[in-house]
Amino acid sequence: VTIRLLPEGCDSVVARYVTMANAPIANFYAPNDTLCQNINNYFTNVSTTGAYTIPLQFDWDFGDGTKSSVASPVKKFSNPGTYRVRLIAKNNTTLIDSIATTVVVLPTPSASFTSTVSCEGKNATFTSTGTYNPSYHYRFNIGGQIADSNVVKAIIPGYDTTVRVTLFVTNTEGCTDTMSKFVNVFAQPVASFTSQDVCAGSSVQFTNNSSIKPGKDGRVNTLGSEWSFGNGDTGYSNNPLYYYPQGGQYRVVLKVISNYGCEDTVSALVSIHNKPVVDFTIDNACRSSKLTIDNKTTFTGDLGRLSYDWNFGDNTLHRKEAVPTKTYGAIGSYYVTLVVRDTLNGCLDSVRKVVQVKDRATADFTASNGCVGTPVSFSNLSIVPAGKTPTFTYLFGDNSTSNQPNTTHAYVLGGVKNVSLIVDIDGCRDTSSKSITISQPISVSFLMDSLSPNSVKFTANRVGLSRYSWNFGDGSPVVNTKSNIYTHIFDKKGWNVVTLTVQDSNGCDATSVDSVFIDRRVGVNELLALQANFNVYPNPFENSANVVFDVDQTSAVSLDVFDMIGRKVFTQNLGLQTAGSKKITINEQDFDSKSSVYLIRLTIGDKVISRQLIKK
Repeated sequence: VTIRLLPEGCDSVVARYVTMANAPIANFYAPNDTLCQNINNYFTNVSTTGAYTIPLQFDWDFGDGTKSSVASPVKKFSNPGTYRVRLIAKNNTTLIDSIATTVVVLPTPSASFTSTVSCEGKNATFTSTGTYNPSYHYRFNIGGQIADSNVVKAIIPGYDTTVRVTLFVTNTEGCTDTMSKFVNVFAQPVASFTSQDVCAGSSVQFTNNSSIKPGKDGRVNTLGSEWSFGNGDTGYSNNPLYYYPQGGQYRVVLKVISNYGCEDTVSALVSIHNKPVVDFTIDNACRSSKLTIDNKTTFTGDLGRLSYDWNFGDNTLHRKEAVPTKTYGAIGSYYVTLVVRDTLNGCLDSVRKVVQVKDRATADFTASNGCVGTPVSFSNLSIVPAGKTPTFTYLFGDNSTSNQPNTTHAYVLGGVKNVSLIVDIDGCRDTSSKSITISQPISVSFLMDSLSPNSVKFTANRVGLSRYSWNFGDGSPVVNTKSNIYTHIFDKKGWNVVTLTVQDSNGCDATSVDSVFIDRRVGVNELLALQANFNVYPNPFENSANVVFDVDQTSAVSLDVFDMIGRKVFTQNLGLQTAGSKKITINEQDFDSKSSVYLIRLTIGDKVISRQLIKK
């Protein structure tokens, strides 16, 4: 090189050596231009440069936003795709060269899994938790046990040990992912218990006999218990004492759980036997009276297998019947206890009650046979304890009753009557019963034969009776005879009502009434009746009748009523009556006894007038 200095025109010469450097040659290779996601790809740098241009500097661009300056890097692609990998090599003369290639990254499946607790002798379940793809291949290696499935059940031998479990997941591109875990295998508990059947109302003692093997290598194995008593209730104690409120069969389940989650279950039936429910009532607790016992015991099983034990609290022998017969001889308070046992299962129940035995009367009465329509007398002969006030009830045997101790009763129908007298003291009753015969009166009638205009012969149709009483209805006295034939001369002209009353061998009266017409003369009685305007109406009557008459001067007046056998059944003394028309009303309910025909006799001063009155 020549350098000339102008304007002097002088030249200067400088000499230098110039070296011409070579540019680098970038180059690399990788074992896989197609590989799986998350698999290391080893890039080998084989770039070169001239002898005087080293060292080289490198700049890698992997196409996924990551770079490297390492000569031969190791690269793992996180996402599948196609990536352009470029290497730039630069020597110390700053000359550069570059090379690029394409890498295809295939998707890799994700391997992950969960497992249940592994217990000795029990299946543990291993489940792939990645997204399931039916085209993938899944393989578990469980401590050397190989199973090709995404869900595997396996029993791992031994206990208190650890095994390695690996899951391999391979897709159709051949990309595989793995996951490994160490899984513990724990001791398996054995559930067991015992119990006894009991009666309802008693508690069941459950004895827990469950067990578990002792731990290894310092591991401690313990148990917890969970009970299900078969009725919805649960418990967690080791040996529970449980009360069942109701009988029946219950399936009891015991689940034991180790401190590592291994569990076992056992079940058994427990029988709670129903026991009888005892109850009874006692009525008619009266001295010397049979108790009325009602055994109200109930039982869900067969009543035939129940046994009974009665203790009546009076030092007498216990009774074994379901409903015994019992009488107390003395008044007082007694404890009565009934024990009922189920002879099959031995379950029993008992009840004790206080029975107050009270005193009672001794009922008795007298009565005689009678006749229909005639009152029968009943006389009380009962013996009543001192200081007691009884009530009396007669049952006359025809649905009629009376509460009087001494009473009478007229029967409408004949026959044998069963009469009872009930004497009650504070609910304690005694009854006396007797039979009486009520006779039906005989049927009687009579014939009439006129012997003269005012003389008539009467013949009753029955002979041999105790008494024949004739009332001829003309004011004449009643005639009593032993014969069934009688002749009577009438003083009263016109119709006369003749009444025949007879009495049979049972003392029962029967009556027949008929009328006879007399047309010869008017007797004195009829004349007096006409003079006094004497009349009785209505006749026949029903319940009452009116007696009307005239008094011509102040006179003593009286009225008498006789029945058809001549007995006076009513009298009324009217005293002195002044002159004028009079009226008296008589009521049959005031008569001492009842009859079908009556004779009304009116006395005015020294005059006596009579008239027959017929019951309707």
